[in-house]
Amino acid sequence: MKQIILVSLCVITALCNLRFKDKEQLERHHSHIQDVDEFLTIHVIPHSHDDVGWLKTVEQYFYGLRNDYQWANVEYVIDSYIEELQKDQDRKFIQVETKFFKMWWDQQNETIRDITKSLVSNRQLQFISGGWCMNDEATTYYEDIIDQMTLGHKFLLETFNYVPSIGWQIDPFGHQNSQAALSYQMGFNAWFFARIDFEDKENRLDNKNMEIIMLPPAEGVQYPMFTHIQYYHYEAPPSFNFDILRSTDAIVDNFRSQSFNLKDKSDQLVQYFKSQSLHYKSDHLIHTFGSDFQWSDSKVFYHNLDKLIRFINNNPEYKMKLQYSTPEEYIDEINKQNITYETKQDDFFPYSDQPHAFWTGYFTSRVAIKGYVKRLGRQAQIYKKFIALLFQQKLIQDDYQNISNTIYELDNALAICQHHDAVTGTEKQHVNDDYINILSNGEYHITKLTTKYLSQLLYNRTNVEYEQCEYNTTALQCGKTYSALKANKTVIVTIIDGKVKQENNTDIICIKVPNLKLLIKDQNNQVLYGDIDCTNGFQDCDLYFKYQIYQNNVIQYFTIQPVLYNESASEIQLNVNPFPYNEDTLITLNSTKSFKLKYAYYQSYQQKDQADGAYIFRPLNNTKIVYGNISYIAIGYGRIMSLFRIVRTYTKTVVKQFYDQKDTFDIQTFIDQIPINDSIGKNIIMVIEVPNFNSNKTFYTDSNGLQFQKRIIDYRPQYNYSLHENVSGNYYPITSAIYIQDGQDCIGLLNDRAQGGSSLENGQIEIMIQRRLLYDDSRGVGEALKETDNKGNGLVQQIQHKLTFFNIINQPNQIRKLQYYQDLQPLVYFNFESQLPLIPFNLNWFLPFQGFKIEPLLIYGENLLKFNYILWKQDELLLRIQNLQEKFSMKIDKIEFQGQAIRTTLTGNQIWNNWKINSLKWNYQRQSNSFDEDLDDVLYPLQIQTYLIRQNEIFQQQ
Repeated sequence: MKQIILVSLCVITALCNLRFKDKEQLERHHSHIQDVDEFLTIHVIPHSHDDVGWLKTVEQYFYGLRNDYQWANVEYVIDSYIEELQKDQDRKFIQVETKFFKMWWDQQNETIRDITKSLVSNRQLQFISGGWCMNDEATTYYEDIIDQMTLGHKFLLETFNYVPSIGWQIDPFGHQNSQAALSYQMGFNAWFFARIDFEDKENRLDNKNMEIIMLPPAEGVQYPMFTHIQYYHYEAPPSFNFDILRSTDAIVDNFRSQSFNLKDKSDQLVQYFKSQSLHYKSDHLIHTFGSDFQWSDSKVFYHNLDKLIRFINNNPEYKMKLQYSTPEEYIDEINKQNITYETKQDDFFPYSDQPHAFWTGYFTSRVAIKGYVKRLGRQAQIYKKFIALLFQQKLIQDDYQNISNTIYELDNALAICQHHDAVTGTEKQHVNDDYINILSNGEYHITKLTTKYLSQLLYNRTNVEYEQCEYNTTALQCGKTYSALKANKTVIVTIIDGKVKQENNTDIICIKVPNLKLLIKDQNNQVLYGDIDCTNGFQDCDLYFKYQIYQNNVIQYFTIQPVLYNESASEIQLNVNPFPYNEDTLITLNSTKSFKLKYAYYQSYQQKDQADGAYIFRPLNNTKIVYGNISYIAIGYGRIMSLFRIVRTYTKTVVKQFYDQKDTFDIQTFIDQIPINDSIGKNIIMVIEVPNFNSNKTFYTDSNGLQFQKRIIDYRPQYNYSLHENVSGNYYPITSAIYIQDGQDCIGLLNDRAQGGSSLENGQIEIMIQRRLLYDDSRGVGEALKETDNKGNGLVQQIQHKLTFFNIINQPNQIRKLQYYQDLQPLVYFNFESQLPLIPFNLNWFLPFQGFKIEPLLIYGENLLKFNYILWKQDELLLRIQNLQEKFSMKIDKIEFQGQAIRTTLTGNQIWNNWKINSLKWNYQRQSNSFDEDLDDVLYPLQIQTYLIRQNEIFQQQ
């Protein structure tokens, strides 16, 4: 997609110059064509790849609004193929992006809907993948991937009783092992994609290794996913794209005409497929016909393909049969052939399409939307679980449809932003602004509904005024809270906590307050102690206090009151410049561990041969340049934490160490606008360095928040890697955490949004935290990545990290424990009522499924149980439970559960045991370190199980 720029209706070439190695690889392999004697069956796949936003917004793409970037009209595409499929039952089409299809479906009358249902029923129209969008794989979090797929799958199930069976990730810029594992658990039989490193592809073409079995990277349940790598990206064969936007000649079958070309074109296409067959193990081949936003005039495309198919099939000397098909039909055929496939346990990162073009910049591009998506995605789990709990317990009087519509707005917003040109930061600025508006709208409505329910539950009325005022807001956004406290009024803080109680569970809340002495009490009138950290006098302070987590108190409240004496929280007194500090000074605070904290930048390579850009990370050289000068340091100790403040020219950093979190540090970085008055783009990095720590050129990064992947500097496990870029070629996506290891000692860094990073030197972790660039990298977006605010200033941002030191033998779940708490930060609301809330009930997350027990199998396992549930139907819940431990399984006991709990696939669209029985089985070498069986009563490390819950009623199996 990114390599094809549709600049107008007529200025399009069949082989775009930006295709790079795909074109070169085909030319090389075609030059060695040999006669293929076997009979070949070619599965012709008509398709349109429709980005849910990129150069244009979602609505601009759907309705075909023209601008200077790209012509497209998804509405016409669907209209057109629906009309043409009716004319010939042999014709097929695959629809991928369910968001666009629902937009189209909502506009149709009953006649067109009935026609469409018949096309789906007879399998002419098949839904592939079925997600709301085609999600990115580097910058998305696993829960958000599952949710966006669930949204699409639920629509298809309810509308057509359709269950997708194929994963289709043809355009994301690299591929995670976790996407394969999640695809299996969603009930997919195969996974298709296109983009892999050009050297990797050369190797696979030469070794007939373009189809493999993906396996888990470490100990875990065996989720083998058959994986197909596309031969020629997701394009039609060269000179056989008959879309009206392309310049391919039509097929002329009138032999009397001087333009007759049917025989020559058939010869050319047959030769092409014979060449392709040299690189795959089966005598069945699959090939896409179409590309970005194509088939808006399906008659033209089908008309030309019909001629080629008839001619080739009617001439036996070709030894070839072409047929309209789908990925599902192709997979069914090759599964019968009893072929043994090689396996792969690592992933397909980083991706490069030429020697100096590593697509590792987008791991960090557009940090604001990345932070928004990550935060709102985690909060969405609590919102939906809270509303489902209240509705199921009949604690709210509200129309189910109103609830469903509000949750849909939130789900729709987050699902759209999982698209591989949304959270990736590779969209145009006006499209990014549209994504932000969509997210903001979804958040506004879910917050409004939630505060309405809080008002009903706590005050027996609906007009209580609430304000949100968390750490990442500003004093201006906390006006009512600040005004109340300055007026010596009590402020009530209400939280909704999504965590499950463990023994002596506590957590920290951070909120914005003015610089006052404050008294904090919990709902039992017990005084709580905390600290206030101020950065700008009365206008910008953060209050931290510790609270107890209660299993039977989903809702808790606290009071905050200004006082003169006996305060429980007041400003930490800072000792300014207590000692000389430079970039090599060790930070220790109250811990037994110490580290160096540095900020630096890589200058952008700005030449046209391959510039640094939104997709590509290409530093001018491999030199880290110190970013700003240190002007101020201060250290202070409070009741619950110590902190170290560092003010540099362009960054302000606060390192916090809470006394009960041994050897773990919170690092809060405020990044001012990146200066570009020197006309040089910059990639800003944060570097953590620990002296005398031998990480041996090895580090580990998470895979969408799930299993860790082992990385070795300048090394690829399955092909000989040519070192073209020492820095960007060793950058990997970090969605949740990165760690390094020396023996049993580990250093881990968790981030609050997707970022790119590496460990280029022993004892170092470097992570890219912001970018501001001046040139486009020629991958289609057509804009330099230099975000500004509405005043034209460079973007500023506050970013959070957690640094932890741990022993991997004694604390194997340390990173997962921090991840658990980071994901489940409570929802926080302020109100200014004169009366205290009424909480006359115990509200327990487990109320909908009491007797459904999950507990550790081993006594030394931790109860890092993560669970979410949503309203599936008016009388059903969809429950997901996850053992968020790196080590140790958990036991599930449903014996005492009063109702029905049927295990389903991740997206809830089919019964798990039915899928396991009917799924396709493949030949490959089994792993010795994986569990052979997936038992319903065992929750393995990091495993997610999904259940459809109905209480006290008979569950009707679909």
